[in-house]
Amino acid sequence: MIRSPQLYAVIPNTARTPDTPKKTGRATARVHREAEYQTKTKIDRAFGVLSRLDERIEECDEQIAAWQTRKRLWARRIERIEERVLETMDQANISFAPGFHHEFKSSPCPVSVDVFDLKLLPKEFLRQPKTPAAAPDKNAIRLAIEAEKSVPGARLVQNVSLQRK
Repeated sequence: MIRSPQLYAVIPNTARTPDTPKKTGRATARVHREAEYQTKTKIDRAFGVLSRLDERIEECDEQIAAWQTRKRLWARRIERIEERVLETMDQANISFAPGFHHEFKSSPCPVSVDVFDLKLLPKEFLRQPKTPAAAPDKNAIRLAIEAEKSVPGARLVQNVSLQRK
């Protein structure tokens, strides 16, 4: 486990060695209080920056959600308009509709299969999925390593996280 260095030391106002005069002890204590103040100020500033960045991320998530909703609505609108144009062209029995600057052309797509009821399909027309790929059992590996067994290719690691309150 990695230990972080001590950010500041609290030294009492009366801290001094037996051979130092009183004035030096008070000056040392004042320096330590100032260092402590500066360190705590830096911690509060860092926390403030992180809080503002968290708020910005939340705002971005909200904006992304709003834009994704707009995108879905616009895509559905495009589909409805295209379907309507194709219906109109089919009713008029035309495959080409020119405009002044643009044109519509309908052409048949390759034949595709639409499975409308999977239960009715004979088994000969069903594919069997491949077995899933091998994946490590991390819980079993952890238990083995904790029991002091050798597991090549695996090790226990402990990361350090920063918690903000």
